[in-house]
Amino acid sequence: MSKVIWQNDWFIWAIALGIGFPILVIILTEITHRLQRRGQPLAVTLRLVRNRVLPVLVFLLFIQNVLELDLDNNLVKLVETLVWIFVIDASLSLINSVLFEAAGENTWRARIPK
Repeated sequence: MSKVIWQNDWFIWAIALGIGFPILVIILTEITHRLQRRGQPLAVTLRLVRNRVLPVLVFLLFIQNVLELDLDNNLVKLVETLVWIFVIDASLSLINSVLFEAAGENTWRARIPK
């Protein structure tokens, strides 16, 4: 007995990624614009997440779950590496904004190069 198309895991993943990705981009864009208007340094980190981490993560989920490529495939390994590089970049941006952007003038944090 054949499965109906919406009972396949890859179809559910395709629908979830196709609907979830644009919604997440819109939400992150709105939050980023609000933080920028308020002058919050966290907006830079959210922009990195929206522009770098999220698209590559969605592509990784797409090739793993929709295309069902093997985890030992070179493309999957390359995209996983890119995801982790962008996550590290966003994490360092978060640390920079939390620790050093709001530093007072005469503190050790203000003297650290950004």
